[in-house]
Amino acid sequence: MAEEKEITELDKLKDRLGISDDKQDKKLTVLLSDATDEVLNYCNRDDVLDGMKSAIRKLAYLDYKSDGKELIVSKSQGGRSVTYKSGDELPSSIKKNLNRFRKGKVSKL
Repeated sequence: MAEEKEITELDKLKDRLGISDDKQDKKLTVLLSDATDEVLNYCNRDDVLDGMKSAIRKLAYLDYKSDGKELIVSKSQGGRSVTYKSGDELPSSIKKNLNRFRKGKVSKL
């Protein structure tokens, strides 16, 4: 009987992107690492909890799809308003998913 391979976050991201080969694994691994850093920074954490992993994959997916271009996070039609994601800003849909994992910062007096 064949041993089942554990599905990694990289495998899940590749599946979502429709990538079946390993030619882009290095790039995707970097995107996942960068997304993890952004999420941990936003949540003020040092550890990734299970519920945060889907947000990390989604952010890596969005970064891959934007391919170095600024990511449009909101768009209006009539008044012609477009909002772009800046380098240090998470899309609001990802923030909503992560807010329950955020730790507060405590300032010393």
